[in-house]
Amino acid sequence: MIMHHEFLLAFYLGYIETRHFTWLIGPKFTIFYNVYTRYETQQLCLQWADVVEEQQAIHLIHTKEQLEYVRLNKEYDFVKKRALVNFLSNSRAELEHHFHSRAQSMLSSIERYEQTNLKNLLNSIGKGALEKVTAALKDPS
Repeated sequence: MIMHHEFLLAFYLGYIETRHFTWLIGPKFTIFYNVYTRYETQQLCLQWADVVEEQQAIHLIHTKEQLEYVRLNKEYDFVKKRALVNFLSNSRAELEHHFHSRAQSMLSSIERYEQTNLKNLLNSIGKGALEKVTAALKDPS
């Protein structure tokens, strides 16, 4: 285990750094170690953020499903409202057409009845006048 590469690397770096402090053997905090420590800290923070995001994603599955359900429900409500508006506007157009044709039919039948009544009235007036004329002709007085 002592020959593991990390230990050998640490021993080598410690041996190289002894030129600065010959009286104490071991690695010293130089620019290399500052850069290396900064890099490792940055990697740790990035890894921590990824792990937190993955853990949050596990807990957000139900929430995302609920949000998708809400979106689908809103879309369904929109389609339902649109269908209802289409149905009501078509029904209104059909009702207006039916009302117009029914009113036109009633007006034409009323006109026919008026003409029939006028003919009957003129006919009865003509018959009455004819009867009076024939009665006057038959009556010698």
